Amino acid sequence: MINKNKKDLSVALADYLINANVCKNDRCDNFAVNDAKEYVSPSHYLGFPALHCSRCGSNALLLSNEDINRILLPKIDFYLTKITKACPNCYSLKSISYGKTQQHTLRRQCKVCQTVYNDDSCLTQQQLQQQKKLILLCQLLFADNGLDFKTIIAELGISYSYFYHLLQQLEYIIAKNSLMIFKQKLWKKVYHISTQSLIVPAKNNVSLWGITSVLSDSGYVLLNSLNYTEQVISLQSRYNGKNTQILSSESKLSDIDQILLKYDRFFERKSFDLLIYHSLPFTTDKYTLVEPVVCAYVHFHALRQFYHGLRTNHYLEHEIVLRSAAMTSYSQAIKHNHCAIYYLHELQPANADILSIAKYKVGWWSNPWYELKNAQHKTCRFMGLLTSKNKVSESEIASLPASFQMNERFYTRFYQYFPAAKLRKLSPKYLIQLLNIFTGFYNFCLLDAEQETPAQKAGITIKPLSIEELIKYPVSL
Repeated sequence: MINKNKKDLSVALADYLINANVCKNDRCDNFAVNDAKEYVSPSHYLGFPALHCSRCGSNALLLSNEDINRILLPKIDFYLTKITKACPNCYSLKSISYGKTQQHTLRRQCKVCQTVYNDDSCLTQQQLQQQKKLILLCQLLFADNGLDFKTIIAELGISYSYFYHLLQQLEYIIAKNSLMIFKQKLWKKVYHISTQSLIVPAKNNVSLWGITSVLSDSGYVLLNSLNYTEQVISLQSRYNGKNTQILSSESKLSDIDQILLKYDRFFERKSFDLLIYHSLPFTTDKYTLVEPVVCAYVHFHALRQFYHGLRTNHYLEHEIVLRSAAMTSYSQAIKHNHCAIYYLHELQPANADILSIAKYKVGWWSNPWYELKNAQHKTCRFMGLLTSKNKVSESEIASLPASFQMNERFYTRFYQYFPAAKLRKLSPKYLIQLLNIFTGFYNFCLLDAEQETPAQKAGITIKPLSIEELIKYPVSL
């Protein structure tokens, strides 16, 4: 998905650069404001390098914008050039036809900068032959709940190196086609997105921390991110297991006191936005594990770019790292009241009838938290509203499709095809490729108990797609 031979993307994509070092309190006039005069940076008042906003008193961990943008911008470049078909040099959408190459690939010329580039919407004969191999590879990956790679390689009659080359090409095709189908088929006034973290095992006893964002009312998976990169980043952004307290695996929360306890545990960290999970720091010549907070910023900025221009309700796992990244990434939508962000603790199925709601003021900014109970007077879920501009009634809170059930269903199906024993043989590079390939298969091809796919439930497609149809899009539809 990433073109490593591109020009300096930080110059070409200057309009898309992240500034993570801003005030993250949406009640403050400095919320998401760059270089406000009330900022003190760096401030070490709390024992870690922070951006202190003297207007509201907040302290946000100082992050490396350069590192975050180095990881993010290739994803933005992919989206602009492959999904919107922009010029790869200046990203203009204005172009004219410019003949064909000797391989009969269509060419276009940008009307702004005159750059000539290939239009990959029409395949060459060589690409058509490779497409057949990609279809067979994908079919074998998901045959009988997933064949082992050795069997697939023998079936295809290829080398291990060519297998991994095809895997990379398959990820690229499925990621591109999935986004193109989504963009052309689905437009909604309100999106309900549930975002939950996960930990995935990989090679060399490494574990990866990741995030999955799902449409909570249909189960359509929008985006996965894992905390590894092949980009060269500074020590500041590399995962350091010694930074703070280990992320605890808590039991289901049962009352508001445990919500308060979770806030207290954020205070126990060396910095609120630094967490560790059950993995040691790991760096090789080929890739590096990054801090989860860096992964979160890249994830939410990519999510906003890929699915922008929509009214959005976010339901986040109760983790401050997710809050910081989501609030910053969606700051402009929040200011215009086009985005609401909630913390979510789910205890009972989301489809249970809500009988009563209790309201509390919780957290550093006294955010309203709602405890929703069913007809049996059992708590179904807690929801904490993080965006102060949103004024919602109790009936509106009760009607929101806030749930992590769809996230967990996705994880369950992924591990059915790729159990931990198989994943532990893979480097992070190939693991994320498999995860993204599976996501396309899950969204468009894999039937649930109701004999529908998430894409059907979301209104993106009217029927399940075969693997061949997904890979051959748009010719197949």
